[in-house]
Amino acid sequence: MNENPVIVSGSVHLELSLKLAKTLNISLANTQIGKFPNGELRVRILDELRSKTVILVQSLSVRPQTSLIELVL
Repeated sequence: MNENPVIVSGSVHLELSLKLAKTLNISLANTQIGKFPNGELRVRILDELRSKTVILVQSLSVRPQTSLIELVL
């Protein structure tokens, strides 16, 4: 059984993700996006996503190299 969908937002368009979640009446996943002391990117999704439909929102137009790595992580 598939649970309600959830939006996972990258750091580039958080405002868009919030508007989408409100418009679609679905939740926005809790995430932590930052850097380790050595400069490597760190992405953590704090919500359980198993058995959920996930909608990823991330643009690659701003800081494309960092945004792409963030999306992959």
